[in-house]
Amino acid sequence: MGSEGHTQSAPQTARAPDVDIAAQQLPLDTAAHAARLVQLCNRFTADLFDWMDVAVADEPAAHRVAIKIAVSDVAMALADRLLYPTYLQRPQLIPAELSSR
Repeated sequence: MGSEGHTQSAPQTARAPDVDIAAQQLPLDTAAHAARLVQLCNRFTADLFDWMDVAVADEPAAHRVAIKIAVSDVAMALADRLLYPTYLQRPQLIPAELSSR
């Protein structure tokens, strides 16, 4: 039996689906949980970027761009999936530097 009518396609890599941030809501009914989530995300992001600064200074030049991209990807995913949906639900948690008010 031949492979007539069958086409081979390249294997697809898994990737996170594109998310419509405006449509995404986190089920956080408690203001305290939302505030704590924002605090944790901000602390983690700050710690991650501090680590990146040290790692980039110590690692070979060939690895520096990859480290910066990986850390930036994590920070953006955190913002897209956790922070922005929380800010949409609870605008009072938006930091002053991000607020247009």
